[in-house]
Amino acid sequence: MNVFIPVTTIEGYEYLLEFSSFNNIYTPKNVDIEIVDITLKLVKGNYQVNNAGTLSLISFIVSDFMESNDVILYFYCDVKDIKRRNNAISPQKYRSLLFSKIFEKELNHNKNADSYVNKIIILKDTHDDEHYIHLISKSKNEAQINTIILELNKLNK
Repeated sequence: MNVFIPVTTIEGYEYLLEFSSFNNIYTPKNVDIEIVDITLKLVKGNYQVNNAGTLSLISFIVSDFMESNDVILYFYCDVKDIKRRNNAISPQKYRSLLFSKIFEKELNHNKNADSYVNKIIILKDTHDDEHYIHLISKSKNEAQINTIILELNKLNK
């Protein structure tokens, strides 16, 4: 699967939202649902400052994609620095919290928040840095998400 959706903000920034098949050596063999990686790439613009409307638009596109496809969405929070109010937390944690809140708001707005699960995995590397991964899918796929989480958590030991 490769789906590309262009997104243009009111500020003139151009992004490309990419949904692509995700195959990883850590994916358990007994997971029989497609895992899809989501990537947001800045195509035009030097510095990203996004307002709530832009973030809502992106969340709507993700929500619409999830409604139309029975997949597990894999979202890795980028390590690049980001302008944020709370500099006491890492850019990854900030993106994770922000993404969760915006996606939750979109689901609540559409009155289908109970239809989805958004599980967060925090992996630590050898330098004790935290890496945030989200696995999102319809609630009926929660057992398969939990299987993936068990496999990924083996990397933390």
